[in-house]
Amino acid sequence: MTTKGFDGMTAMIRNERGVALILTLLITMAVAAMAIGGVMIAGASGLTSRFAAREAALHSLADAGLEIGRDEINRVSAAFPDSTILPDTGYIVIAPAATILDASGNVIPGYTRTVYAGRTGGRTGGPATSGQYGSNYMSVLSVINDPRGAVAARRGLFAQESWSKFAVAVNNWSSSIPYGCGSSITGPLHSNDDLLIQSGCTSPKTLFAGEVTVVGSIVNPGSGNFTRGYTTGTPALPWPTPAQLGTMRRFAEDADITNGDYDLTGGNIGTNRPCTRLDFQVLDSNQDGIIQWDEGYVRIFKCNNLNYTSLAYVNARRWNQTLSGFNSDNDPNMLSPNCGAYVTNASGAFRNAQAIYDNTSGSESNKRTKVRDVFRGETGTGYVNKRCFLGGDPRLFRSVTGDTLLPDPATANTGLGANGGRWIRRRLGAHPSVTTVRSTIASGGDAEYWIPLGKNPNFKGVIYVTGDVAISGRLRGRVTVVSTGIINLQDDFTYWTPPGTNCSETGDIFGALAVQGIITQDNNLQTPFKVNGTFRGGFDDTPADENYHMFLLSLTNFGSDMESNGTPGYDGPTGSPAIPAEAGETCGGARAGCIRISGGIAYARMDWAGFRTYGSGTSSTGYGWASGHTYDQCGASNPPPYFPTTGRYLKSRYYEIDPVWLNQVGIGTYLNELQSR
Repeated sequence: MTTKGFDGMTAMIRNERGVALILTLLITMAVAAMAIGGVMIAGASGLTSRFAAREAALHSLADAGLEIGRDEINRVSAAFPDSTILPDTGYIVIAPAATILDASGNVIPGYTRTVYAGRTGGRTGGPATSGQYGSNYMSVLSVINDPRGAVAARRGLFAQESWSKFAVAVNNWSSSIPYGCGSSITGPLHSNDDLLIQSGCTSPKTLFAGEVTVVGSIVNPGSGNFTRGYTTGTPALPWPTPAQLGTMRRFAEDADITNGDYDLTGGNIGTNRPCTRLDFQVLDSNQDGIIQWDEGYVRIFKCNNLNYTSLAYVNARRWNQTLSGFNSDNDPNMLSPNCGAYVTNASGAFRNAQAIYDNTSGSESNKRTKVRDVFRGETGTGYVNKRCFLGGDPRLFRSVTGDTLLPDPATANTGLGANGGRWIRRRLGAHPSVTTVRSTIASGGDAEYWIPLGKNPNFKGVIYVTGDVAISGRLRGRVTVVSTGIINLQDDFTYWTPPGTNCSETGDIFGALAVQGIITQDNNLQTPFKVNGTFRGGFDDTPADENYHMFLLSLTNFGSDMESNGTPGYDGPTGSPAIPAEAGETCGGARAGCIRISGGIAYARMDWAGFRTYGSGTSSTGYGWASGHTYDQCGASNPPPYFPTTGRYLKSRYYEIDPVWLNQVGIGTYLNELQSR
């Protein structure tokens, strides 16, 4: 055995003596690298955390600037409701560049913030400027700098709260009329005064299904079922003023300055018998079988003079014409030009009471008996389907078909002499959108009477009437009617699209704004009248209640012109029994049935003074109408055009702004650009 192999292995081992040292060094370097990496990661994490903290501080302080701006505008608007803090053009600086305080009032070192505010949307274009959607916007811009020179910019878009947000709003609850047991308010309610509820309500209680805010106190809160709670002692919201409503005239003028289709003179003021009526209708102007959002129109009927007979005709009120051997208290429409029936012969033409009386042979007694039999609906008279129509309705005239407006006043006012009224032609002739219409509602020369709503690209959604005005018909579009007098609800007024089903720009919505009040008119269509001393109804083509789709705001109150003893306000006898409800009209036992408002109601005074009745009469001695109200949620999200606002701005949208870009564009240029959107 030799030792050669062993010696060789020993030699090899001796040649690898430095490996352990190298391995140790490598491990040491790896550990050091890991330690350095850990230190670097920890340092980077700290830097990231500090950067994130600074960024979060920038963002939160900028966001706080938006709320500071909104709060400042809201406080000034509440303190000075008739002032406008935001200029029509340009902008204001709410908070100039200054140090920022924390919640404890200490200065946050190195940070400065500037807050700007300006209107968004003017009168030159875009949804916010056209007035079609009732939008009133403000932009608040908050720019902040930190100690290292970083900049953050935020923009908040705020929408002014509309009075149409509320199902019910009351400025002054000046009477003892409470909400009764079993009543229901299905949307938000606000009272700048108290809220009165009938005492002792248990089953059922008065339901308040929306938010309730009250400046004063709630009388008998235990009688209410507040599903969303209530708040008392809230700040008062400034009520609109006549001057504010007056500013809306310019929007009507903007629609057509030369023609004056939307800026009207009512003819009288402060009565329940207006000279002017707005009749809204729908035309399939492109004849495609579908009613589009812009196929709504309005036509205007106006009295020839302010005589009693002319105004009674326009409003279809009791006629009370003197006649030998006839008691007008017991037969107020014996010679009415508004009420009559259809003949049963082949022509099927409508005959008014005057024509029926004149065409009946025999004695005066025979003539009176014939009219009474027709009004009672007796068979064998040769007439069926008794009806009353508002003045000028095409169905009143026997010599024409239902698609003619009778532009000739002499024909339209047959038997009325110089009294009566007439349809008003457009000064510029037929609008292009209806010149080709050949429907049953407008044909031939009648096209020149139809005033377009959505088809006029300049229409701002506002019709302004100096004086009183009456409304009726069916609406397609977005319209607000402003009256410096009284708005009279003459007959059912409904939307083409059901309320609350389409809150977009293509839906229907209507606002009624009146300086001197809004009343439900006691006329031959909406309440029964006496026939031979007994009240008879059924003269309306929609007799079951009075239905109005709208948001109404009155600077006085809302009610009816029916006297407390149930007689017509200005036209009938005194001391007669209460007018009974039509068949099918039910509203808590009220004698004249329901006034059903689908929308919202805003009263300056909750006392119905001057109109005597509204919501009264659950007993056998009661009188008048009662309220049946359904809230339309579209009023909160897309109000009627230019509907008055509370002055309070609410959050709408939030935007992050690139500070480099903003510096290049400039604050003034940016806010002015927002103004023109």
